[in-house]
Amino acid sequence: MHPRVPAPTTPRTDSHGVTRRRVLTAAAGVAGAAAVGGLPIPGVSTARPANAAARPTGDRPNIVVVLADDTGWGAFGAYGQQHVVSPNLDEMAHDGIAFTDTYAGAPICAPSRCSLLTGMHTGHARVRDNNFTVTGDEPTLLPEDTTFAQVLKRAGYATGAFGKWGFGPDDCYVPIGAGVAPGIAAPSEGGGGPVGDLEQNVGHDSHPLQKGFDEFYGLVRHHHATEGYWPSYLWDGNQRVIIEENEGGEVEEVYAPTAYVERTLDFIERNADQPFVAYVGLQNAHWPNHVPSTEPYTDRVGWTEEMKRYAAQITLIDTYTGMIRDKLVELGLDDNTIVFVSSDNGPTEERAAVGGGDEARHTTPSVDSAIADIAWDMTGGLRSKKHSMYDGGLRVPMIVWGPGLVRTDGATVGATPWQFADLLPTLADFAGADIPPDIDGASVRAWITGESDGEMRPLYFERPPYAGLNVDGKQNASNTYVQVVREGKWKCLRHALGHTDPNAPDERWEVELFDMHADRGETVNLALLNRDVVGRMVTTMKASHAPQPFAREPWPPAQ
Repeated sequence: MHPRVPAPTTPRTDSHGVTRRRVLTAAAGVAGAAAVGGLPIPGVSTARPANAAARPTGDRPNIVVVLADDTGWGAFGAYGQQHVVSPNLDEMAHDGIAFTDTYAGAPICAPSRCSLLTGMHTGHARVRDNNFTVTGDEPTLLPEDTTFAQVLKRAGYATGAFGKWGFGPDDCYVPIGAGVAPGIAAPSEGGGGPVGDLEQNVGHDSHPLQKGFDEFYGLVRHHHATEGYWPSYLWDGNQRVIIEENEGGEVEEVYAPTAYVERTLDFIERNADQPFVAYVGLQNAHWPNHVPSTEPYTDRVGWTEEMKRYAAQITLIDTYTGMIRDKLVELGLDDNTIVFVSSDNGPTEERAAVGGGDEARHTTPSVDSAIADIAWDMTGGLRSKKHSMYDGGLRVPMIVWGPGLVRTDGATVGATPWQFADLLPTLADFAGADIPPDIDGASVRAWITGESDGEMRPLYFERPPYAGLNVDGKQNASNTYVQVVREGKWKCLRHALGHTDPNAPDERWEVELFDMHADRGETVNLALLNRDVVGRMVTTMKASHAPQPFAREPWPPAQ
């Protein structure tokens, strides 16, 4: 059994530990936070719901999945954050579960989201790297890559996706210009788009409506969702819709994440009388630091404007999630709805080059917000950041809230390790739905509901070489294959330094082994002292990798 983090009788004094006392204090201490960007932060109550986990008989629960972007393990108060406020998430963690050892699918965007959607780890997943940032070829899901939306839709759920999608082409989008300072940028004709035939790519197999979602409102292409927050157009279903208020991106009127969340609330209202799943892919807090307001940090002394914008990005995640939670309460759906809130990977130093929030039409540097990542300890003391296979890049916050569904034994902090590939089978388990037989993930529903403490099993991850900023002290990500297994307290990494082949001979790999219970910062390599553990975990690595393309059978099978 995995150990659980107990609720101590005295609060821990370090800034990295997650405890029930810390979750409670974080929720109460920022109850008076101001509104952000004109959006209300709902009032915070620390009262725990009565009779939680009394699941309504025969009712399949509604499901909401909120996925933030580039938001570190330590970004929220429930995880020890002391500079940036998140009152709603802290309260939801107090009333639900804050998992301490949840792992994203990968330390980078596209493969992480692929794992979340399809239940496959990166040794088998269709998308395993971010090479599209260089090649221009967008990551694409094939017809046999079944998503949790397809699984739940088959079980009778209404399905909606809102925000960043990231799979399949959008040839009408043109990347915006790169700048060296506000107002100084390389020109990008047509930057932001749309250009050309607005009917091209419509109905692509990899777009949301073809992957099980009844409706979609957001941005298809990765770069469209990461280069600005006031887009000139969005996708509504299978059609592009011009956002006239933004006047080609020149006017900051319609803030994209607010538009996604408003559509999410509308979706929930329209489907309140049937089971539904809403997948909300927020752009926040991916660079650039675009926000409609720097509240509640506008008057913060000693912070630069970029630091205020970055902090406001994080608090917007909290505000939007609170709006969704409050809508569920308003409609009387909270006792039969479960909400998952996480991030696709850790924070990134890329902000130093392209994080600036001064310009809506080109990127600018933001060294100070990159420094803020360190000053505010956004990784919560974990090693390294985005792109790295150390936990600062791979381990993410995971708050699970559902007053009528989550466990009520006081275990508001969960140390059971699990990964994004486990989400699909977990959602299917809650819904009583069938799943594809070849997925890698396993359901953690029984731990969430309190029926069991889970079983120890190995979690596998790999990072093929790709062009990405890597600051973990190893060779550049462009020429180093990395494999990882987390099993109980142990985490084993091996780096094929200078090699792009996962089948490189054993002597080409540098192996590290860490005791994650005693050394969460991954500082002491215990590989030489535990050769039997290393041998077992390397065997798991070798067995878990399959070369691309990984063959999958279409699901459900033809009758």
